[in-house]
Amino acid sequence: DCGPNVTMCRKIVQEVYYQDEWNVRYIRQCAPSGEIGEDEGRVCKERTGTYRIKMKYCHCGNQHGCNSASNVQLPLVMLLLPVLAAVKSQLSNLL
Repeated sequence: DCGPNVTMCRKIVQEVYYQDEWNVRYIRQCAPSGEIGEDEGRVCKERTGTYRIKMKYCHCGNQHGCNSASNVQLPLVMLLLPVLAAVKSQLSNLL
């Protein structure tokens, strides 16, 4: 959530070509100024720099979900599998 005086959200997608592959970083910020892109901010402005750097700037209105990240959810069983494997290994060593 952005503060009460901030009316926009900003997402920056930075792509850098390094060691024969593209590395991507996402930066999300509250934006006190900017221009909301087409389709409610889903269309970004693209800039290409020197040394194999690409940037995308997206601004959207400060409404719920306009600048969200995907939420990855794993079942509890998947989170417990490494713990159960470690416990089993320790029990095998004791016996």
